[in-house]
Amino acid sequence: PDTVEIKQRHFPMNNDSVEKMASWDAIAAEIKDDVKAGKEVGFITLGDPMIYSTYVYVMERLLGEIEVETIPGISSFSNIASNQNFPDPLIVIPCTMEEEKIDAALQTYDCFVLMKVYKNFKEIVQKLEKYDLIDSAILVSNSSQDREVVYKDLRDIHLQEKISYFSTILVNKNNKRK
Repeated sequence: PDTVEIKQRHFPMNNDSVEKMASWDAIAAEIKDDVKAGKEVGFITLGDPMIYSTYVYVMERLLGEIEVETIPGISSFSNIASNQNFPDPLIVIPCTMEEEKIDAALQTYDCFVLMKVYKNFKEIVQKLEKYDLIDSAILVSNSSQDREVVYKDLRDIHLQEKISYFSTILVNKNNKRK
């Protein structure tokens, strides 16, 4: 309805911690002010708000200040697994962690999710090749959005091209393509 005010706010997606924290602080303060002024406020995010979502940083600033109710969403990896009939892995590996830990996980688990692959995509694909996992992997960029792209063969992606920030890889060693 015309009575609903919709606000769009920019969240920096970069490595500048000061800029990101300033943005989270400002947006949280605006939400708190709106709630204290008697408005009902909703914060919409892609995927599940508690899994690698900027929502968490804003929520942490609001807890104890105003009442916060978080409604779960569907995580990108659950959506991808369902849409691609790809059995859902249970281990989530953020590709922002130390390289040795990523290597250990790739060698240890049969089914897993690789999140935040946009930063070191070329290296991740090389690791999948090294550990003979490339034929057991699927990558989806922008899951559940109009611009969703599915790569069932990661060899089809040119390693020089920049992939979307919203890219996720699922690996299931028991789901190897022939």
